[in-house]
Amino acid sequence: MLLALMMGVVLIAGATGLMIRQMMARKIGIYSSYQAMADNAAVNGFNRILGTLNSPETDLGYLFMLDNTENIDPDTGSSSDNFLWEVSNPSVDEFCTDTNDETNQFPTHRTGSDWHWPTGRNKSDPGNATRTPITLSSIDEEGKETTLLRVDNARGIETSFQLRSYKLISFDQNKGQGKGVFEVEGLINRTNDDGSKNQVARALMTRYLDIFSTIDAPKNWAVIAGERINLGPTTIHGDGLMAWITDEKPEDCSNLMPNLNRVETSATTNDPLVWPINRGLPTAVLFMGDGTDDVEPSATGVKRIWSFDDRELTVRADRGTTCTAVACTRAENTSNYNSPPITDHGEGSNIIKIKHDEICTDNLESNVCHIYVEHMHLSNTKVFIESTGSTNAIRKIVINLVLPTVEPTVIGEGGSIVISGNAQLCTSPSISPQTTPECGTSPEQLIIASSETMNSDWYSTTSCADPTNTVSFEGNTLPSAWLAMAQGTVRLTGDTALNGVIWARSICADGSRLDLYATSDTDITASTNSSADEIKNVSYVYDTAQAWDWNKLNFRGFGKTTLRGLRGEGLDTFQRF
Repeated sequence: MLLALMMGVVLIAGATGLMIRQMMARKIGIYSSYQAMADNAAVNGFNRILGTLNSPETDLGYLFMLDNTENIDPDTGSSSDNFLWEVSNPSVDEFCTDTNDETNQFPTHRTGSDWHWPTGRNKSDPGNATRTPITLSSIDEEGKETTLLRVDNARGIETSFQLRSYKLISFDQNKGQGKGVFEVEGLINRTNDDGSKNQVARALMTRYLDIFSTIDAPKNWAVIAGERINLGPTTIHGDGLMAWITDEKPEDCSNLMPNLNRVETSATTNDPLVWPINRGLPTAVLFMGDGTDDVEPSATGVKRIWSFDDRELTVRADRGTTCTAVACTRAENTSNYNSPPITDHGEGSNIIKIKHDEICTDNLESNVCHIYVEHMHLSNTKVFIESTGSTNAIRKIVINLVLPTVEPTVIGEGGSIVISGNAQLCTSPSISPQTTPECGTSPEQLIIASSETMNSDWYSTTSCADPTNTVSFEGNTLPSAWLAMAQGTVRLTGDTALNGVIWARSICADGSRLDLYATSDTDITASTNSSADEIKNVSYVYDTAQAWDWNKLNFRGFGKTTLRGLRGEGLDTFQRF
């Protein structure tokens, strides 16, 4: 009897323990299920935030550059608001970006317009620590929208999210890329019959993001860019805009340059024509190619310096008595000039021809030839430089301005290019001794670059009077070129037409007219039936980006940029509460 009683007690205890274990396992399983839901709610919320920032319809990509978080002082522990997404018209480096929260809005918070999306902070009391998360919706079995993810024992399961913080970690303006970090919270509530809610799970997800800036269309590329700009009547033919380098936000972003207009373009009246930017100009490092330099044949590895001057001998640049030709050269480490061994010096014809195998002779198969010019002052001489290499492949030409042996005091004495009258400077796909070459029409094959090493103390405070680092031309004297003059000046001395792009510290038209052709076929950019790819295919900026392989340099353009975010390489981390 006693044995049977003891056996019963043991069985009851075992059954009770098993039941408790099963109940605990069920409870743990339910909790784990809720936590998994909270994790998914945080991921879902992040995707909605990212989709909103990346959407071309909202144009909110500039927010990637602004923190949206609470700053904590590590020394005192005090906090301060730094929720810049919630500030009307925050400061950005592209001053005319539409940052007005009345025209560029986030989705409306589900609870009402009194709360910020996606943080859930109260607009009238932002310092209040209490937030109202954004409830996620789904579609029920009847195809109706519902906020309940499921019904559990007659009680609804509701998911929501809120952005706890976003911080910009880094951003390289030259490469147009950076990193940011999001903290998004997912919450799970169980609803009661009386409408109250009980929080059953919470998860905080930390996710790193790669940020990229890009220029999404030729109409948003800067085909004219400068810091100090004095334009005469100027017309951009094709797609492109003017970037104005400034550190002050203009009071009004409309009609900033009354003399500038754009024709034969895919741009509309809603697209900007002038784009103020608080950012430096791209430099000539974009045009290094394989880095092949033109060197002095008689001195191994020493750069050859060119000087061109067709004025009367009495007023020409001082090049000694050893060279009286229009084109003279010297080794970089000497001041002795000689007549270079080229196909045609222009004696009697006023045409100078320079073939590919007469320059950069150390590497005739190079993809670029860097020529160094200390002086060019031409009014009646045409200079043709062959842009096809020994393998019949394109061999691009970069003319780098350098200083002469004597410090110049006025424009045209050295460290500058002056082309006027009947003169001309261009590349040619083919040069032969018997015929007059034809100028090429591809600006990416002739780059004129300012010097980064010229002493800045020589620069004048007047934008159009710098004696060095200056390119001055008019008419059709420079038919096709890309002027990469980030440290220099571009001057027009008469009405001018140019196929190409002008990026210069100073642009001085002196009242002269400029017709800048930014595309090889204006019929395509002017047609409403042209596709985006067709417009890109005739755009000089895209031709140049491809020819100089800017993707490898991580250079994504200069002008009106669009910022996009992509999931970074770091692993997501979840904190569960």
